[in-house]
Amino acid sequence: SGNYVFGTMHEGGPEPTGSFYRFTPVGTLQRVALPHIAIANSIAFSPDGATLYWCDTRSRRIHACDYDGQTGQVANIRVFADLRDQDADGAHKGSPDGSTVDADGCLWNAEWGGNRLTRYAPDGRVLARMSVPASQPTCPAFGGEALDTLYL
Repeated sequence: SGNYVFGTMHEGGPEPTGSFYRFTPVGTLQRVALPHIAIANSIAFSPDGATLYWCDTRSRRIHACDYDGQTGQVANIRVFADLRDQDADGAHKGSPDGSTVDADGCLWNAEWGGNRLTRYAPDGRVLARMSVPASQPTCPAFGGEALDTLYL
């Protein structure tokens, strides 16, 4: 819908106070009605724009919600992926960082501190996990003439 959606950070203090905002094509700044966060990340949209993905990196959970690009209204806020539960042995300590969505509607998430990139189905199932040679990957993106090259 032409909006720029972004988040702020507030790592200090006992309660997170960061927020998500949208800046519209006509210059209006609006707070998106999502819970306060410490570290805003993972902002991405489904191909039809009707689902907004987001996370508070500190919580180790990625969320999804219904999103109206015309009004900025959100509804049906839900946990999409919970990284706290992904590794039964407790060895993996990665936290969700930046994300992007592919043409199939799958979310690709870089795991800060986890040395990996994870691809999730639109319903939140893990489809693939790829180890990467960086301990703190931050954000995947697709590029190239056919948008078939994944950059991290």
